[in-house]
Amino acid sequence: MRSITTNGCKIGLTLTALTVLGLATSQPADAASLYSITDLGTLGGDVSYAFGINNAGQVVGQSFTVIGGQPRAFLWSEGRGMQNLGTLGGDNSAAFDINNAGQVAGYSYTGSGEQAFLWSESTGMRELGTLNLSNQSQAFGLNDAGQVVGDLFQLFSGSENRAFLWSESTGVQNLGTLGGNIRSAAFDINNAGQVVGFANTVDEQTRAFLWTESTGIRNLGSLGGYSFARAINDVGQVAGSSDTGSTPTRAFLWSESTGMQNLGTLGNENSYSFAFDINNVSQVVGYSVFNLSSAGAEQHAFLWENGVMSDLNNLIPADSGFTLFEAQGINDAGQIVGAGSINGEVHAVLLSPIRQPASVPEPASALGLLTFGTFGASSVLKRKLQKAA
Repeated sequence: MRSITTNGCKIGLTLTALTVLGLATSQPADAASLYSITDLGTLGGDVSYAFGINNAGQVVGQSFTVIGGQPRAFLWSEGRGMQNLGTLGGDNSAAFDINNAGQVAGYSYTGSGEQAFLWSESTGMRELGTLNLSNQSQAFGLNDAGQVVGDLFQLFSGSENRAFLWSESTGVQNLGTLGGNIRSAAFDINNAGQVVGFANTVDEQTRAFLWTESTGIRNLGSLGGYSFARAINDVGQVAGSSDTGSTPTRAFLWSESTGMQNLGTLGNENSYSFAFDINNVSQVVGYSVFNLSSAGAEQHAFLWENGVMSDLNNLIPADSGFTLFEAQGINDAGQIVGAGSINGEVHAVLLSPIRQPASVPEPASALGLLTFGTFGASSVLKRKLQKAA
């Protein structure tokens, strides 16, 4: 399981590969594909995950180098394929975001612990450092100015976790909490310098936050229970997930004018959903867990737009061989990255919107997606939290 280690806990970013390999999906016989799918492959192993994509279609994530080998951060592009970005000296690395300048943010083991990095073609992998309160760090997001956000923490100690903002001119800046004493983490930053993530309140409740230089850290509330924000676009819309208090976790979309909106799920009221990214045309991607029973559950990637949540497995060719179980990133052209199971393996994938033939009727599950063919012209603008010991 890929996880963020914070203050002795692991926040699961996806179900394990063994869980999702057996997932199945159905597709209406008359459904026309709205996306082409590209298998990004691996660095030699049988598992890879895609976490971020920029407007040039460059993709970042993590892949095993050989079966049973060590995971490495990768950068994929159409011309070069999957490139191993290496490590800071340890045996593990992961890349979570890429900006439109081709800079990559993530973390790498150094041999003594995890450290946030910023990678570019000219400089390679650079360690971003920590503060006195921490000896480890992880980076999860960056903007086009090269500002990086993530979290700072201590290994094997009861000290606090803190969200951070890094820039070339200021170095690492502690963004604090919402009054609590335990933790905060930052997941994304837009080109206006607005930061989102989660933080503890005075009574140690977990809440989504929005931070700006002028206002500091702000509680965005919840749908009734805990909440955490995963992404923000350039117009200030925030995507994330929140417990409702009466039903399982739901993906949300927040804006200044509307507040926090419940985006629903792909199943019934006992289902879950988690949002990971949003682009500048308000499309949200993530995954939903549904059909929960004693035998297990299904986890499928989704796209939400214009009030409709669609199963991405119904929007790709029926003969692709893939079951898509998570969508982690979306760019302004509507391209989506995530992961799916195929032939007993887990591979990173890239979905690209395609124009639908006029002669083929729209699938019922795709009502509201009729503008996919114009994504290129409309360009303007990251998991159920699972804790393990």
